[in-house]
Amino acid sequence: MYRHNFTMIKTLWCSLFFLLPVSSGYALDAGKTYYLSQIEPVEAVGTIARDCSVEQTALSVGWIPFNRGIGVKAGTGLVFDVTGYNGRFEAWVGLDMRAEPGSSVQFQVFTDDTLVFDSGIVAWPKYASSANNPLRPIRVSVSLEGTRSLRLAVGDAGDGGAKEYADWGDARLVPMSHPEYCSPQKTPSLALTPPMGWNSWNCFGADINEAKIMTIADAMAASGMRDSGYVYLNLDDGWQASTTCDAQGVPQYNTERFPKGMKALADYIHSKGLKFGIYSRPAWVGDHETVAAKTFADWGVDFIKYDFSDKGTNQTMIQAIQASGRPIVYGVCEWGKEQPWEWAGPMGAELWRTTYDVVDRWFVGGDSNRGLGILDAVHQSEALICSGGRSGWHDPDMLIVGLNGKSHHGGGCTQAEYRSQFSLWCLLSAPLLAGNDVRSMDAFTKETLLNHDLIAVNQDALAVPAWRVKKMPGYEIWKKPMKNGDVVIGLLNLGNITATREVSLRDILLKGKYQVRDLWDGKDIGPCDSKLSLEVQAHQTRVLRFSKIQP
Repeated sequence: MYRHNFTMIKTLWCSLFFLLPVSSGYALDAGKTYYLSQIEPVEAVGTIARDCSVEQTALSVGWIPFNRGIGVKAGTGLVFDVTGYNGRFEAWVGLDMRAEPGSSVQFQVFTDDTLVFDSGIVAWPKYASSANNPLRPIRVSVSLEGTRSLRLAVGDAGDGGAKEYADWGDARLVPMSHPEYCSPQKTPSLALTPPMGWNSWNCFGADINEAKIMTIADAMAASGMRDSGYVYLNLDDGWQASTTCDAQGVPQYNTERFPKGMKALADYIHSKGLKFGIYSRPAWVGDHETVAAKTFADWGVDFIKYDFSDKGTNQTMIQAIQASGRPIVYGVCEWGKEQPWEWAGPMGAELWRTTYDVVDRWFVGGDSNRGLGILDAVHQSEALICSGGRSGWHDPDMLIVGLNGKSHHGGGCTQAEYRSQFSLWCLLSAPLLAGNDVRSMDAFTKETLLNHDLIAVNQDALAVPAWRVKKMPGYEIWKKPMKNGDVVIGLLNLGNITATREVSLRDILLKGKYQVRDLWDGKDIGPCDSKLSLEVQAHQTRVLRFSKIQP
């Protein structure tokens, strides 16, 4: 990759009011934050734009805008003198939205010529017509302690595109004391921790009826799921009659499938110590939201998933639910098309879908209503951890744990992949909505869903979703802080074979001595004051809890 003796080829200035760059000979103050667009590189090559894309438009990756940063074209390298700074380098990287379809690039970060971050190939999405956000940025967080030289490189990944535009969004140097995460904005809510429960879709599709749902309620109570926190039993599509509402707007249920009616079913579910959820759509309700919401309240509904919706229809329905007289957890389901993480919480929703449906596969490589794999959904979720106005939960869709290839979509995953989904959903503070047939859980599925150490991570009161603190070829490390000061790490092997991977305290930005506990094995693996090496199966996520040992 790029070494020394660079020559500046082209630099674009995009802000008339931009502060003059700090000269290369300027000593950086370790207590201050510096955007890289403020600092003159000591060496550079390629097309470089400050605080805009190389087309002199706003920086944007996957519809995530950045006011500050560096826009480049593939084939660009930058070197900065960071001697004595001893803080962190942070950025969000990805293809700019104005890149040519089919483009692919690779981002790398070096500290004193040591590779410390490698994005792998960042490619234009498989489904270019997707209305969603498959190009969401990748987080970079690198320790600069003891570092003299910071080198950034963006290479052509081999497709030969003419417009391989890429962004170092929000690229900056920050002191080590600077917070690594955004504190959630806490507001009164019906879901102070991510909702947990079960949804009918992954197991049954639209083929649901009264008898099935009652036996599911029995199984949730008897299996330990309810007592572990899975309290919502949610009906998805399939409960409604062919005429979904009458002339007055009253929702109509299928009387052949549910002969005793929704109120009786809700009463049965409630008698098991569970809560009753239901599914609806704006097309079913029309302009009768008030009537529909009052009907749901009268039935005893505790949770609603509002599918095929948009910002306007959600606002109207949320207001009707709030006026119904019954506390009902509200889930927006429009798959992230209108960035609901920006408006759904302040509007009154408790959770909002951020992706299309997750199917029973590890990886798909695209983003469309054909369905995503587990890894696709995880990689789309990271960039939302600091989204504005968050008072609820980012929802990357339901769990596929325990489907074992028997669902109506997807071909199945390995046990390591199912456990990785559960691990990563817990780290991301995502809603845990199981979809397996709880009446016939095998031992592996039950042990996975009822892992109380992992559930405690998901339900932690600090409520900060994990972020990727390390990305290298073949593996990633995710980090989630806990209310009591502990830190939970997810070590994910992206490779197809078992490998030994290293976790160093420097990489995860910890100092001191820690007791480390494996949350899947339920065993302490000893103290750590520097680094540890772990064997990780293909597509497995090892989850470790670090507890500070006081001197």
